[in-house]
Amino acid sequence: MNDLYLAFSYETASGRFAGLLLGLAVVLWSFLSAPKYFHSTVPQKIFVLSVVVRFVLICLSVARIFNPPASDLVWFEIDAARIAMGVQPLVLSIASADNFEAFHAALFYVFGASFFLADMVGLAGYALSVIFLARFVRLLKLTEFEPLILLPFCFLPGSLIFLNYNAREVFQVLFLILTMHGLVKYRQDNGILSLGMATLWGYLFAITHNRYIVVVPAIIAIGLFLPKVTQARSATWQRIALFPFAIGLLLIINFVSSGQGFLSDVGDQGLINYVSDLSYRGGDLSARTQFPFLLTSTDPATFLLALPVMMAQFVLAPLIPFIIKAPVDIFPAIDTAVRLLYLYGTVRLIQNAKAPGALRDSALFLLTCYFLFCGISLLGTLNVGTQERHQLKIEWVLLLAGAPVIASIFSRRSGANWRRRLKTRRQVQPVFRIVRSESQRPKAFSDERDSR
Repeated sequence: MNDLYLAFSYETASGRFAGLLLGLAVVLWSFLSAPKYFHSTVPQKIFVLSVVVRFVLICLSVARIFNPPASDLVWFEIDAARIAMGVQPLVLSIASADNFEAFHAALFYVFGASFFLADMVGLAGYALSVIFLARFVRLLKLTEFEPLILLPFCFLPGSLIFLNYNAREVFQVLFLILTMHGLVKYRQDNGILSLGMATLWGYLFAITHNRYIVVVPAIIAIGLFLPKVTQARSATWQRIALFPFAIGLLLIINFVSSGQGFLSDVGDQGLINYVSDLSYRGGDLSARTQFPFLLTSTDPATFLLALPVMMAQFVLAPLIPFIIKAPVDIFPAIDTAVRLLYLYGTVRLIQNAKAPGALRDSALFLLTCYFLFCGISLLGTLNVGTQERHQLKIEWVLLLAGAPVIASIFSRRSGANWRRRLKTRRQVQPVFRIVRSESQRPKAFSDERDSR
């Protein structure tokens, strides 16, 4: 039986009705709460419109057209429905998709199994991610650039495809925004509470995927040790003393979880063998938009030399290398082009000595975390589809940091165009005067002829 039909066989009327109520509640809440979280009408309209559009897409099941019937989200819901019915055991781990299935199994047990309900839960997660991204914007004092940040975050093709239904990416983006917000706030005011909340949200992010048990301690380490742009020696002994507790807690919990997780796999196989095995399996998959470069060697030197190539294709694909082979490939191409534009803006902001020091420091921290996340994610990324899903979780940091430069570029161009038009108008104006003075003569002649 097709996996999609199998999943729909678990649908219940009560679950669909609960999903409809939840979706309508999220839409109504977005209308009522938008003025509270956004300071101008444009971001409010972007937020409300994005929620309404996603609600309609979920009702029409449009997003599922872009995902194969055997994709992860279908099996998440099948397993959750089976757990809720008691025909499959409940499995909890420290860093695995089992936690995501357990979360939906609890919902299905209370309200009844339904794709529609799970998708509306994803809609609620998306709305919360936009709200907390707006809080991040206020923390960086970038409210005047809010439309340039929210518009691509809400309406890029990848966002419309992956951030509007029941997918782990919705909640991964939400928890990662909260984690980064806490770390940036900690770097600004050295508040221990901010660091503790960042660690908590980071752990919730880490348990959704076995590889992210490594990402979170690394991001915390960057937040603690990365020197500030305006202060050469900003890593105090207090920060150094706190870091081992954060990283030790995550690592110990990972090993206690019955050998599950990314670290246990790497410990058994070795990092190079782990990456090589994933890439070799990718060669057997023969995906239509598979990356042309695959690591099949277990030689450490070859692995190190291959990392820059893997990073380049992870950040630049499907534009470089050019892997646009069908109309649907235009969607990730648009995402990549916008991402590169904001990446350029982020680098320029860090280089601009006239920019506020706190903003440059936050931009440097966000950019470092972006490349770290890409470096770990590319270890198991084989094609444009998986690259798009991984990039979606972290590319919003470029939207935050690059928006001021992008705004200045467009303002300069618009100002230059206006000055060019004004200059042309001043040159043309005397000609109009001559023509107007000459055009009065026929009228005078006609008046004189009439008077005769």
